[in-house]
Amino acid sequence: MIHAPTKLFENTYLYSDRLNDQMTEQLYLLKDELQKLTGIRTPKELRVLCQEAIDSISALNLPITKIDNPVMTCLTTLFAKYEKQSKSIVPVICECIISHCFSKSALSSLTSSLLLRIDCIEWKTVQNLSQFLQTSILENFPDVTVVQSYFSIVLQLMASNDSNISGVSYAAFQSMLDILIDAISKAKKEVPPEFLSICTDIFGMNSEMFEKPLYFILFLIFNDLSCISVNQKMRFLTCQKVPTKLIFDVLEMILNDYPTLFQECPQLGSVFESTVIQSMEDTQSLPFISAFVNSCYSSHYSLCLSIFSEFLENWKNDVFSSLFLFYSIFLPRKSGNIESFKLVTHIFVNEDGLKTFVHLFKRIHDNFDLNFVPQEEMEFTLKLKSFSRALAENQGNNSFIFYSPFEITFCVINAFASAFESYQKSKRDSISLKEQNNNTTSESENDSKFMELFQYVGHDLVDLYFYALKYSSMGSFDMVSKNFLSFLKISQIKFDNFEKLINFDSLCDSQNMTANNRQIFHINEKKSRWDRTLNKIASYCPKICEENWTILFASLFAVSEEDVDLSPSFAKKFDNETTQKVLSSLVLIRPFPHTFINDFLISNIDRFDVLWPILDHFFDQEIGKNSKIDDKIFELFIDLILKAFVSQTEWQLLELGAKILKSTKSVTVDKKILVLKELRNVFAENSQELKTGFPFLFEILDPEIYDGELLTAAFSLFNVVCSEFIHIADPKFVRPCLELVFKFSQQTKDINISLSSFDLVWNLVTNMEKNDDNWTHFLFKISDMFFDDRTDVALCSVKTFFTYLNSYFSIISRKTIDYFLNRGFESIINRFDSNNQKSISIIQPILYEICHFMVTFWKEVGHNYNFDIYLQKNEAIIINCDVNDTIIASFQFYDCICSSTEVIQSKDDELHHKILTSLRNISDKKISKIENINCAVVSQFGRLFGNILKSFKNRLEVVPYLEYLDFIRHAATFYKNDKFVHFTTQRMLDALASTFPLPQPNSDQTIEFLFELYEKGEDVMKKLICYEFREIFELIDDKQNLIFKCKNLIISEFGEKFAETFVKSKLDWQDEEKDQIKALLNEIKEKFPALKENVEKRIQELE
Repeated sequence: MIHAPTKLFENTYLYSDRLNDQMTEQLYLLKDELQKLTGIRTPKELRVLCQEAIDSISALNLPITKIDNPVMTCLTTLFAKYEKQSKSIVPVICECIISHCFSKSALSSLTSSLLLRIDCIEWKTVQNLSQFLQTSILENFPDVTVVQSYFSIVLQLMASNDSNISGVSYAAFQSMLDILIDAISKAKKEVPPEFLSICTDIFGMNSEMFEKPLYFILFLIFNDLSCISVNQKMRFLTCQKVPTKLIFDVLEMILNDYPTLFQECPQLGSVFESTVIQSMEDTQSLPFISAFVNSCYSSHYSLCLSIFSEFLENWKNDVFSSLFLFYSIFLPRKSGNIESFKLVTHIFVNEDGLKTFVHLFKRIHDNFDLNFVPQEEMEFTLKLKSFSRALAENQGNNSFIFYSPFEITFCVINAFASAFESYQKSKRDSISLKEQNNNTTSESENDSKFMELFQYVGHDLVDLYFYALKYSSMGSFDMVSKNFLSFLKISQIKFDNFEKLINFDSLCDSQNMTANNRQIFHINEKKSRWDRTLNKIASYCPKICEENWTILFASLFAVSEEDVDLSPSFAKKFDNETTQKVLSSLVLIRPFPHTFINDFLISNIDRFDVLWPILDHFFDQEIGKNSKIDDKIFELFIDLILKAFVSQTEWQLLELGAKILKSTKSVTVDKKILVLKELRNVFAENSQELKTGFPFLFEILDPEIYDGELLTAAFSLFNVVCSEFIHIADPKFVRPCLELVFKFSQQTKDINISLSSFDLVWNLVTNMEKNDDNWTHFLFKISDMFFDDRTDVALCSVKTFFTYLNSYFSIISRKTIDYFLNRGFESIINRFDSNNQKSISIIQPILYEICHFMVTFWKEVGHNYNFDIYLQKNEAIIINCDVNDTIIASFQFYDCICSSTEVIQSKDDELHHKILTSLRNISDKKISKIENINCAVVSQFGRLFGNILKSFKNRLEVVPYLEYLDFIRHAATFYKNDKFVHFTTQRMLDALASTFPLPQPNSDQTIEFLFELYEKGEDVMKKLICYEFREIFELIDDKQNLIFKCKNLIISEFGEKFAETFVKSKLDWQDEEKDQIKALLNEIKEKFPALKENVEKRIQELE
């Protein structure tokens, strides 16, 4: 196809010197040809005209535009009257036209004359001329004379009996038309006045009736082509011979190639109306009529309806024509051509569209023999066949008539499916409420129309589909299945015999087929593929399956759920009621498809609460049976825990878990353990907050329903809950969780769990609402555990109680604290039997913890809250207890209070007096009665008092110092023995010595006290006193004064070690003291010869 650039025909180019030379050359060639006609044998009239033309050629302006000149007169007469002579000049005239020698009216007149004799044109001239016509069609555009002349030439050449000439001319015609339409489409709306005058004056029409005035040119051409098709006279073109055999091809080509043109300018399509009407009975016109419908259906809908009606009525009389018309209209002209879909939809939604398609499908169904068995498998391509091929097939084996009903049906259903999906998407995508409401009305009408259509023909189409599925090739089977699915999605047709749909053998009645036919039509292979279609039916056509889900699933899951391709999310877009029905059917399937159901529930997790009643009822029935629960059903619950435990499901799954774990018949211990372990794993991953499921979780964790491994598993789960979730839980769940801790601690099946449960309290108390009620309840519950028969549990509860009391002292209300100080602690102590050794082992740590609590918060509490009672209780325990470890532990009571800085700073003389009195009672009533002085109790008592003495310097201003000395004097006297110093006394004296240096008068009082013990004591006591003085000597600064006081003690038989220490010390002495010291050193030398050398050194230093 040749496109001529517009600039080619601008005057600056046309009348260039080069072009003038070409025109002059061609006119001289014409002159030579005319010269040949001036001889004597030429008729006179013609001879004269030729001579006149020859004489005037040199004087003419080029190009020749007017007809009133000798050249035009000669040529017109020549072609009109002298056929024989004109044949020789035709090639020259054609070359003159090619060289632009003629223009405007001269060109038009010459063309009309030329067409009288153009049949004698040679092939080479035709080639040159057709090339020229394509490149020059826009010459002087929009000069209609050029269009008129050139199209007249090419159209007449198309009528040639020479197929070469006809073919190249047809191609030139297409190219010229394409160039012209393109130029008109791009042209501005304003046109030259002369063009408008031509339209009005010559053709009597107003070009402004068109969207673009230049469309009038096309109107003239199309109108004449239409006239040719119905043997009417042309108004614009000047052809003497027309291509009647090709005219419908030409018209079809125009309509098919330029559909947009007819949409933009519907008036252009009107020129074909009469042709359509008059040619309906002409089989050759079918492609043209089809093209008209495809291009002009929106602007000429009434005529299109008449066409449909005519062919439907004439179906029985001319099956081929009727089938081909609808076949060529509804099958896409190109792959994925959306225009065919638009056409189908346009027809359907407009007037009588429903009636049209009802009649079409009825005709297809009623005129097809569904009992006919084809000799070979059916191959459907859905590719549009040409008219000639369809006609050939019809005249051969009738294959077109056999296949086309199915392909028409498939394509119409595809178009319906596209429209239906568009309607549904429009509903979903509506933005404003008003727009949504407007759309809903129209779309609801369309939906209703679809439903009405398939009420009439739905089962007829099912028959056709079943036939196609049965006999199609494997290559076409998937396409037919897909199309069938589209049909079901739109129609939602109900099947009286649903079994026939899901059972492919039943669908194709394979039992009545021969073995050979079963093989030819691949029945077994189709059966294996049919499940894929059933999967899609389940996904996209829920209403069809509404009452038959169980039958469908039983078929799909008949072998194994691993073989099912149906996506578990197939029902995600179903309404709630339909989804509930799906689930109700799924749980009835056996073998139980637990994995599929689990994934199904996950895909519908957002409406789990809607589906839960069905699942809950199902599990209730299974759990309530006397027989063991099916493993697959149990696995569904485990799968849900592992894969679907989220905020939307937690309370339901935990409620079900509680039911399963409480079951006494249907669920084994192993399964219960698995439930607890998997719940623990889910919580341990901490992937999901626990929000609403706590009440059911508490039921699950109730230790009263477990023992053995179950109890261990439950506690392990509870441990995770307390560690990972309680801090983010609603505070209202903390107190019930605490109750559960106490249940675990109180259970007697596993003491390790009881003890471990106290470790969980910390997280719970941290997140507990801090109010009087909660604190009192919590502390009371723990204090109740003090009386547990299991000593370890009781001791653990004591430790836990006071740990929290101390840790949260500032948070716990004063009211609660005061209760325990005033009544609580005393009440707890009084509940124990002080004469029971087992009770004593519990009372002791309680008393210590009370003491520690009061000491820790001495400023806030002090000892005014029944401290005397606790002191007396502790003293009584020591005196009455037979267990050394308990006695020793009870000493901590005194150690705790006496070592407290707060207590020391309180300067409470009365308190210390009470403590010393209590210790003296213990010493007299308990320690003195212990025969084995190596007993740990004796040792620890001495150490206790020693520790008290070591810190008594801090209390010198608080307690009369002599009271401590009096206590030691009493012990030394009470434990007096001539063979050894009692361990208690020894520890006291050691501690007393360690308190030096002391301020006065305490230092002198202590030394005098030690001398007193020395004087009254046995040898073993004297030896110990010497040792203590030696220790004091090392500690004090005023060593010289101590030496003078201890001279007699140093040189005694027990003073050697003291003397050695003194001798080794280098001390500074006053002059008046040196003689006394020399005398003492000499006595030492005499008394202890081993010290002689060092003594002499000291004496020498004093010289």
